[in-house]
Amino acid sequence: MKPDVRSTLERELDVLISCAASVDFNESLPDAININYLGCMRMLDLAHSCKQLQVFTHVSTAYVNCEKKGFIKEQIYDIEVDSDDLIKKILQMSKKEQDDNLKAILGAWPNTYTFTKSMAERTL
Repeated sequence: MKPDVRSTLERELDVLISCAASVDFNESLPDAININYLGCMRMLDLAHSCKQLQVFTHVSTAYVNCEKKGFIKEQIYDIEVDSDDLIKKILQMSKKEQDDNLKAILGAWPNTYTFTKSMAERTL
């Protein structure tokens, strides 16, 4: 984002709706993290900078809890790791390490979309 545009937004924005995502279930892990996780964090950072902000809304997806079985409430469930720490560790890996360990990284999530959207929501 151009600095002058960001400055205007920081000064004038009062409602921010974060709803962008790549819904490609087979997006490469680094791209899915950049779009679905870091994109969300960039919007949160912008929200924190806005002087007039009244509302920050994050649009999620029902898929964030797709690793669960049975009745699933609309809530954020605890997972065994800190989502932000996990993403930082993944970003420290080479592309080859990410590819070679993709199944282990995703764990119970079936694809990069559901994994990155779930991690973003948990970090938020």
